[in-house]
Amino acid sequence: MNGMPILAHGIAHSRPLEYVGARRTSLTPLAWLMGFYVFFFPIQFGAETINFAPSDLFLGSAVLFCGLRLRLIRAAWSFLHLALVLVFFSAAGISVYLHGDLSTYVIVKIVGLLTLLASYLCLTNAADRWGEIERLARIFIVATSLHCLIAVVALKTGFSANWMNYGNLRVSGMLLDPNAFGGLVLVALLIQIGTYLGGRVAIPGVWGIAATLSLSVGLFLTLSRSAWIGFFFGFILISMLRPRAWVIGVVFTAALAGGTWLWIESQQSAKNEILLERENTAMQRIDQIRQALPMFASHPVLGIGMGEFDLRSDPAGFHPMIIHNTTVWILTEFGLIGLTVYLAFMGWFFRRGWMALRLADARNKPLVIGLLGAHAGMLGLSTGIEVLYQRHWWLVMALLAASAVLASRDAAFNRDAGL
Repeated sequence: MNGMPILAHGIAHSRPLEYVGARRTSLTPLAWLMGFYVFFFPIQFGAETINFAPSDLFLGSAVLFCGLRLRLIRAAWSFLHLALVLVFFSAAGISVYLHGDLSTYVIVKIVGLLTLLASYLCLTNAADRWGEIERLARIFIVATSLHCLIAVVALKTGFSANWMNYGNLRVSGMLLDPNAFGGLVLVALLIQIGTYLGGRVAIPGVWGIAATLSLSVGLFLTLSRSAWIGFFFGFILISMLRPRAWVIGVVFTAALAGGTWLWIESQQSAKNEILLERENTAMQRIDQIRQALPMFASHPVLGIGMGEFDLRSDPAGFHPMIIHNTTVWILTEFGLIGLTVYLAFMGWFFRRGWMALRLADARNKPLVIGLLGAHAGMLGLSTGIEVLYQRHWWLVMALLAASAVLASRDAAFNRDAGL
């Protein structure tokens, strides 16, 4: 190429890139803002109608101040992104047809999806180098590890506050919900484990071990069975791609088993067993699925409409009854068309991750493996709670798409250079 710069595969030609291998001397405003956006993921404040997350302030600032520089990186998007939006608008249209107006629930869902797509746009623009993907992953792991440490200490010292740890019974940090916090922690833990064995390490050395311990203890004390299932989904995938991870798995399983036994045998053993079993919540999930299936059968193609499950299963309308299973929720309210789009959308990111894994060099492969494990982990978590609106899942998806773009760019450069 005689030193000529090349363009990233699938990137709009109006956006030149630096020479492959060149290092950025300073962070761009977008990179700074998205770093803060990710750092504040573990913080959320409850409100009557909608929770407030400080992260959204930085996302809004990124769109406002960097909007003119944002580009739609074609290789990071697919027609499935548009299809997902159309499915949601279709379900909202059915709701308007049935009730004559848009409910607050529907408005929040639509605005929330568009906000997540805006974050995806900003993240795929910011992650334009492998170093940026590594930096965003590191920021996320550091922030989550710190909040795990604070939440665990608060739980063990008996500190109680309405914004911390779910009434001082289960670790939930400042995310209000221990299941959602468990999802945040499992993503950070899987990325850290996936990268720790070599290549681009998110957090190396002793600090990496400390972060892994903090995240592991935090994940256990969420007592979120859905998060535990999600973690093992992701860990199995990582172990298949990096066999040495089984060593970590054996140690982790032994520590989890021993910790569970010690925890149950503590002075509050009866209370701990009740918290761990929580038969009422398991039956609630089963009952919700039983209620959902006849609704799906009545409108199998387009679904019953957004927010209709709550109205039909709770006629009094005292509170939104969200189905604790993302797939069942989408099948019920969006029908077979919505479910097909959703599954294809999630599968597309596995495909992009697989492409990145095939094309990336040895140093970058572990980072892709960690992201693939985190993506699988969130799918596992989705069997027990609704996770489509979790910001950290969209971070994982954006970084997987960005990894595929960068791996394709590097492969094209190597071909042109005759390497």
